[in-house]
Amino acid sequence: MTMTVVVPFDGSERSELSIPYAIELARRCNAEVRVLRVMQNEIEGSSLPVSLQKTVRHRVEKDLARSVARHVNEAVKVVGVPRFGNVMDEISRAAVSAGFLVMTTNGRTGVGRWVMGSVAESAIRRVPVPVLVIRPPEKAALATARQGAERLFSDVLIPLDGSPTADAVLHIVPGLGADIRFHLLTVLTPDGPNPARVSAVLKAAAARLTEAGHTVETATVEGSAPATAIVEYAQKEKCSLIAMGTHGRSGLSEAFLGSVTDRVLRTAGVPVLVVRPGRHLWAKGKRPLAKR
Repeated sequence: MTMTVVVPFDGSERSELSIPYAIELARRCNAEVRVLRVMQNEIEGSSLPVSLQKTVRHRVEKDLARSVARHVNEAVKVVGVPRFGNVMDEISRAAVSAGFLVMTTNGRTGVGRWVMGSVAESAIRRVPVPVLVIRPPEKAALATARQGAERLFSDVLIPLDGSPTADAVLHIVPGLGADIRFHLLTVLTPDGPNPARVSAVLKAAAARLTEAGHTVETATVEGSAPATAIVEYAQKEKCSLIAMGTHGRSGLSEAFLGSVTDRVLRTAGVPVLVVRPGRHLWAKGKRPLAKR
């Protein structure tokens, strides 16, 4: 079965900016991209005449096809998937057989639009696969998104706190290409884990990645605000992606995004890949063949 990268798409230009990132991700794991367009407000529970509902469906499908056509790619198959129903239910259903979910935050609201920030947070809580969250700058163009996607895996920052959750990222991202340059960062806080233990974890992770052929940089900083330290390091080192687990020492609870992950998602100027521990990225446990 072909691996899929699912892109929830609300029809807005901002939402479409996530598609180039999905294509780059799919290229690296031999997957296809499925652009999922869920229509909820116009259709579900609508009192519109059946004929008008059919017109709306046709319009949605036509708009989706037009958007997908802008992303024809020789290396990656990109298909549009129209669905009608509850947004999160359809996203969760599509994610069951997917390898990744890729989506933007802060999409427009209104008829046919989603509040993408809340949808992204709900997706991270509910879907069984890693979620790549894109926060494009205001008035970002598609060309800018394509440029960002090209360097998505050039410099990847992985914050480590010594927990199995934080370490979960190391079982996923390295398989996406030997050309990835890694930055491993630990933030020592006054009430954090033992510095010696964290240092040992950092060295072991670096050794593992180096042995696999990656270029690795390591850093340790002190501070009382881990999220701020992570974002500042990413800015200073011009990292292209932050990849982090969600159930670390200050990770995700069943009810809401945890403080560190949540703050990084809201303040980082680069895409963030959020990984839930104990979830399998690859179908039947098989690792994809990354294109080197």
